[in-house]
Amino acid sequence: MIKFYCNRRGAFFLLCVLVIFSFSLTACSNSKESHSVEFNFIPEEYEEEYSEIEKEIQVNRGFENIYIETNLNQGKIDIWIYNPDGEMVKKMSADSENNIIEKIPVNKNEGLWKMKIKIGQDTDGRIRAGTELPIE
Repeated sequence: MIKFYCNRRGAFFLLCVLVIFSFSLTACSNSKESHSVEFNFIPEEYEEEYSEIEKEIQVNRGFENIYIETNLNQGKIDIWIYNPDGEMVKKMSADSENNIIEKIPVNKNEGLWKMKIKIGQDTDGRIRAGTELPIE
């Protein structure tokens, strides 16, 4: 039979091991976790109060780009991308003739990026955005 004797030093050591283990799991999972958003727009469901949308995209260590893709059948979308410091890094517009397929380099700038979207009343289509790991 194995007996476990708990003393202060042993309890402290066990606590330290558990804390280090939990930090290592958090660091590993955060760096590879992708974040994405998708919006679908239908003219019949248009409401003026929702014509401007702001969404945050978490960029973790190791990510290379934020991607933006639109697929519009009609209407127009304006998109602004802001880095974690609040600086606008990109402004784009899309319509049914000119959809967006864009990669915006994050330049190791981790944190919450912001995407602002403005749609017209007749906008029909979707937008997808998210983070992208480098190709290995």
